[in-house]
Formats: sequence, structure tokens, C-alpha cells
Amino acid sequence: MFWAEEFLWNIQQAERPLEHYVEEFLSVVHLVSWSDAMINACFCIGLNDAKLFRSITPDDCRRPVAEFINFVLALCNSNYYVDVEDSNLPPYVNTRPLQLTTSQRPPRAASMSLLPPVLPRSPQLSPA
Repeated sequence: MFWAEEFLWNIQQAERPLEHYVEEFLSVVHLVSWSDAMINACFCIGLNDAKLFRSITPDDCRRPVAEFINFVLALCNSNYYVDVEDSNLPPYVNTRPLQLTTSQRPPRAASMSLLPPVLPRSPQLSPA
């Protein structure tokens, strides 16, 4: 088994915050060529919250990875969300391959821009 596959099968949230688990999971997920449902199932297996785990349906697991993880983060009232960097953009805009990253939620009235990874949303922002 490829090391990234083994890593995803064995990663656990343990006692750390969900956002830290998401970051570590996403740091490796782009290295495997699994279906979204398989990736999402591995993510669920590593969750430490039984109530959260039971609230996720099989249909939820069929969502695209970023959408699924955003769904789980929203269930936990997290201040984070997963964004997708597009590898199809011209090189001067994006020089990295497609990866999932966590980012700050922009305010509804703000224009979209490139967001820095892993920033908490400020308390005064409304849910996206």
C-alpha cells in the first residue's frame, strides 16, 4: 500500500480540534486517486465525535471532498471552510497543483480574492 493511502486509513482526530485534523488530512488527500466517497469515508472513520459520525449519512459521503468536509465543519459550527485551488489557472496566478486548503470565510459583501490558508473567521462575520 502506498504510504499516503495507509496514512489516510490510519489518521485519527484524537483529542485535537477538528480543524487540525482537517488540515492534516488535506495535506495528504491529493496524493491518492480514490473516489470522493472513499476519501470521505476515511475522513469519517478518523472522527472522534460519535454523535457527529452518526449524523453523517451515506449520501453525505458521496459529495465532493471539499463540499463534504465543509458540511462536517458546518455541523460543528467551525469558523473554517475548505477552498479548492485551481491548477488550471495560468502559472502566474497559481503555480501549485490542485490542493484542498482551509481558509477564512469572506464576508458576504466582500469581493472574492485569493485567501490565505488556515485563518479563523472573525466573530462579527455572518455564516456563509
